[in-house]
Amino acid sequence: EAERLTTSIKGRSESLAPQLDRVLSVLEDTGYVEECTITEYGNKLAHTYHDSDLLLVECLRAGVFDCVTPAEMALLVSGITYETRGIDTPTAWFNSKETKQRWKELNDLAVELQRDEAEAGLPATRYPTLASPPMPMHGQAEMIWAIW
Repeated sequence: EAERLTTSIKGRSESLAPQLDRVLSVLEDTGYVEECTITEYGNKLAHTYHDSDLLLVECLRAGVFDCVTPAEMALLVSGITYETRGIDTPTAWFNSKETKQRWKELNDLAVELQRDEAEAGLPATRYPTLASPPMPMHGQAEMIWAIW
């Protein structure tokens, strides 16, 4: 029994180390870690707890959320936190060209991050989505909620 457990633990640790190396590679390539030291944004990432934490911090770093209204912030962040349950991809609703441009920037960062993760052999971060008609107007609800 002890030998079986030792073999099992050894197998897990040997598979964990390469995965951690791949994660570290992505963090180094994106500037969150430099020479085994966590950078300023690496520290922000370390204190962000979300399934899409790297995408969220990349958006902060790129200024996607800079100078947006609370309503626009709610709409953009909902794209990172909302997950479509159906098979149809909804069309997003935006209140301005500026918000639409910010959404494009967020999506471009997601595509770039997914590419980096794929190259490193890591699972891809979920792609951002917004719901809009005929679904329950998710994006519009955030806009209304943030205005109130």
